[in-house]
Amino acid sequence: MQNKTLLLVEDEMLLAASQKRGLEAFGYQVLHAPTGEIAIHMARTIPEINLILMDIDLGNGIDGTVAAEIILKENQIPIVFLSSHVEPEIVAKTEKITSYGYVVKHTMNTVLDASIKMAFKLFESKRMLEKTTQLLESTGKLAKVGGWQVDLATMKLSWTLQTFEIAEMEPPIEPPLDEGINLFAPIARPVITQALDEAIKNGTSYDLELPIITAKGRNAWVQTQGFVEMKQGKAVRLFGTFQDITERKTIELELDIVRKNSETIINSSKDTMWSLNPDYSLILANSIFIEGFLNTTGVRLNAGDSLLMQDLFPAEYLAFWKSQYDRGLSGETFEIEIEIPTPVEDVKDIFLVSFRPIVSGEKTVGLCCYGRNITEKRQTEERIKSLLREKELILREVHHRIKNNFAMITSFLKLQALSLTEKTGRDALEDASGRVQSMALLYNKLYKSDDYGKLSFKDYLEQLVTEILSNFYTQDFLHSEIIVDDFMLDTKKIQILGIITNEILTNIMKYAFVGRDHGQVSICAGLKNGWAYFEVKDNGVGISESALNGGDNTFGLMLIRELTVQLKGTVSIKNENGTSVQINFPL
Repeated sequence: MQNKTLLLVEDEMLLAASQKRGLEAFGYQVLHAPTGEIAIHMARTIPEINLILMDIDLGNGIDGTVAAEIILKENQIPIVFLSSHVEPEIVAKTEKITSYGYVVKHTMNTVLDASIKMAFKLFESKRMLEKTTQLLESTGKLAKVGGWQVDLATMKLSWTLQTFEIAEMEPPIEPPLDEGINLFAPIARPVITQALDEAIKNGTSYDLELPIITAKGRNAWVQTQGFVEMKQGKAVRLFGTFQDITERKTIELELDIVRKNSETIINSSKDTMWSLNPDYSLILANSIFIEGFLNTTGVRLNAGDSLLMQDLFPAEYLAFWKSQYDRGLSGETFEIEIEIPTPVEDVKDIFLVSFRPIVSGEKTVGLCCYGRNITEKRQTEERIKSLLREKELILREVHHRIKNNFAMITSFLKLQALSLTEKTGRDALEDASGRVQSMALLYNKLYKSDDYGKLSFKDYLEQLVTEILSNFYTQDFLHSEIIVDDFMLDTKKIQILGIITNEILTNIMKYAFVGRDHGQVSICAGLKNGWAYFEVKDNGVGISESALNGGDNTFGLMLIRELTVQLKGTVSIKNENGTSVQINFPL
């Protein structure tokens, strides 16, 4: 094929350039003609052209079919139509002009190369057939290439050497007729037998493509043509050609399998799929689309039918779909949600429709559309939203009641403390009230937070300190300083730190500034090397040495130490111009 010169007739310059490069990669020499008129001129003046790839739509001049007819009147040259048209009537029209092939544009280069090679083979076969016909007319014998004949007087079969090669058989002088028929695959034997019988009986010729099984067991395809020689109204001889078309047939069968598989996949989809040409005519559609269109309009669509039928739909319906199709045909990919009427009155389905342009080179040559029925999904979403709203109301009520319960518990503890005259019991109830208050504050923070697992420690601690100090009248004489880094902390750890903070600050307010008219408290917290630190310092009277050494078994200090163990941390309590409590724990 490296010595073959092709003439590519294509008016789209970018597409032509792409096709030219692709064909040259297979070793062809490629010339280009942008119009039918130029193609005719080049065919007349360049004898080196071996094959023409002819587009059908060629702009303002003559189209490819007219140009092909003119060229074939003046030249014997194979013409393969290369077009984006798939309409049956156009394909049928080209078949009347030439039989060397019709390839849909954007076919893979390997398939196009195979079609070109097959066209060359067909062309050469036709040339040989013409020579054979001439030889038969003059000598009454078949040409050497793929020929056969049957003498109806003796029913003896003769093959040429090339026919034996196709059959992969050693050439006897006169093979039996049954052996020739048995060469065909079992499914094809009734067909060839009937064709032979009708040829003998009626004098009719035939042209068939049939499968064979060679003597070596290889599956192959042949195109066999049969003609009848008549004498005095009686058939006396059958003769014909025997051409191996396995390569072309294999490609055709593979393409047919691909087509059927694609159709099966498309038709098995639950989505609605269809595609259209720039003139809004249907290219293909799956069964769901066809049936849905039929149910809605009463019309069964076929390829080539317009999707904008003025006699079927209201003007606004057509205007809507035309605007969406035009938007997609302009090259935009997009999705929309639309309502489609159903056979049930006042009931509509909601569809999510995707529009994706079909692009050839830089030109949009069609539009693919996909529609998915999302009615049930939308209904489910609405039900979920309704349930969420209902649960949110219930949750708000639960939160409200829990907050009230915390408040009631705190109030009960305070009232109970006020009713006691014994100081130890009163202090214990007030301390318990503070602990509940720290948990209530944490719960309130969690209720308002989007993340129930973590909270801002800075946010929580600042509010907690304010709430605790507000319970003591001495806060007016106290200067407090809070220096806390803003970091997120696990709510379980925050709860523990809240109780610890309450214990420390409550003890400070009760005991650190006795006999003084002012005091200072500083609270610090931050992160360092994967650990968190928390420190509370005051400038009060300090803590007794016995308590520092664990001698005084006070509940507050015991609680702080036990809670620090829960944090898997360490606690340090010191007298440094007051009391310092520092806790370190891993994050």
